[in-house]
Amino acid sequence: MKRNLIILLSSLIFISAIGYVYLKYNNDIELYFLEKRIIYWSTDNQIALSDFQGKPIKDSDLNIDWDHGFYINFPPIKEAKAYAFFNKSKSWVKDTLEYGLSSELKMQKLHFDIHELYTRKLNHQIRQIRNNEQTKYEDITFLGSKIEKEISSTVDSLYVDKNLSDSEIIEIWSPLINELLNKYE
Repeated sequence: MKRNLIILLSSLIFISAIGYVYLKYNNDIELYFLEKRIIYWSTDNQIALSDFQGKPIKDSDLNIDWDHGFYINFPPIKEAKAYAFFNKSKSWVKDTLEYGLSSELKMQKLHFDIHELYTRKLNHQIRQIRNNEQTKYEDITFLGSKIEKEISSTVDSLYVDKNLSDSEIIEIWSPLINELLNKYE
């Protein structure tokens, strides 16, 4: 009986310790695993074909597909900050020899720059509320949801004129996005 009680108490202490570590370091653990699959945006970062590590969708009409996003790191809320990233494990290329791939990589960079632009805007909004004692987790995630919609709307705007080639889209949009990136630096 005494032996069973010792085993039970030891198990409870062990499970409590694991729970404590998980709660205290959950965000760090998630970030650790996320960082193995992503590349953060930076001015000198060029995404290479070797970074497209996802499994291609065979039935897709696309030869290349990329996944961008942003991650908000905020334990505690007063240190909240967002980071734009390229997801290597969800981005793929079917045929690396296909004509036009260079243009597609430039479009990918434009999309990545758009994500970085809106991540900077999100960080600006976060800085305005994160030191307020009334700010909650939900307030920051709400800002993130709004920014996701803005990103989607901007990306959709790239393709409004169906007659424009990728090169023309890049020529029109890149200077504007770069100017705005400098503004939100």
